[in-house]
Amino acid sequence: MTDIPRECTRCRRLLREYALGTLRPAVHERLEKHIAACAGCTEALAAEREALAALDKLEPVEPSQDLTAAVMERVRRAEKAETVRAPAFRMPALAYQVAILVAAVGILAVLLPALSRAREAARRASSANNLKQIGLVFKMYANENEGKFPPLAPYRGVWMVDLARLYPEYVSDVTMFVNPRLPDYGQLVEQMNRLLAKPPIDWEKVTRIAAKSYTYTNWVIQDDTEVEQLKEGYMQLAKADYDTDLRTDDQTFYRLREGIERFFITDINNPAASAMAQAEVPVMFETVQDRETRGLLQKEPGYNVMYMDGHVEFIRYEEKFPATETVADAFRPPQP
Repeated sequence: MTDIPRECTRCRRLLREYALGTLRPAVHERLEKHIAACAGCTEALAAEREALAALDKLEPVEPSQDLTAAVMERVRRAEKAETVRAPAFRMPALAYQVAILVAAVGILAVLLPALSRAREAARRASSANNLKQIGLVFKMYANENEGKFPPLAPYRGVWMVDLARLYPEYVSDVTMFVNPRLPDYGQLVEQMNRLLAKPPIDWEKVTRIAAKSYTYTNWVIQDDTEVEQLKEGYMQLAKADYDTDLRTDDQTFYRLREGIERFFITDINNPAASAMAQAEVPVMFETVQDRETRGLLQKEPGYNVMYMDGHVEFIRYEEKFPATETVADAFRPPQP
């Protein structure tokens, strides 16, 4: 039997936390480098993601209503047998056992929903971590492209960044654009990896997978009243115009780029005001679909939003823009 190197052993102990995105950034980065260079750990990570995907498909299990009745029936049988074999003073012990079993049933009833909530919290944190990494990618891209964020993908109705512009110079792992909160997360990652491994890469299919997870606005929008105007103006554009400002009869939608916040503040010489303006411009957020649409997020309780300054915020549904019904309807990805 071949011994596993010590570094691989340490790595595999952390694979589940790595897959969920709950590791500290420094540990996550170190582990990512090791996995990229180690075929064995790469396979182990794939197996871990498949296991997590299988767990995600399981519905929370409530204790059976018949469980207490079944337990009491077994206790009655044991009590009857005990009465024949032993003196009456053993009865309190049986009552104690009954109390323990009933308490166990109650504990299970409390813990199972709590475990389900903890698992959802871990997936939500993993998705937020994805968006933070994407925010860093956008900043790096902007620094080398005259301040502009990456353009919208050239596929009509698909609100997702042009991933072909980012890979592999800015993004080596495109699966960060797949949301861990999706029920079919593991299948989508596997599908995306197959597409990336088969040249020439079908970027339209890859981008459509990403659009199921996250929505990229490409232009600055700040409230629901602007959403429909942006969508109507977008439908009139040629694909070559996705990299410019979008002008309609009523207003101009500014292309996402560094410095654009000066159009939304009164004192352009105030650094604090500029930073605050960037913190209020949504750039990318989790895609929301109807409940009956399989494979996409529910509308409740809310979803993660990444802002222009790179911070990520979880917003309750209908609490504030862009976590609104109008946004959910306007940016719904087209069905294949």
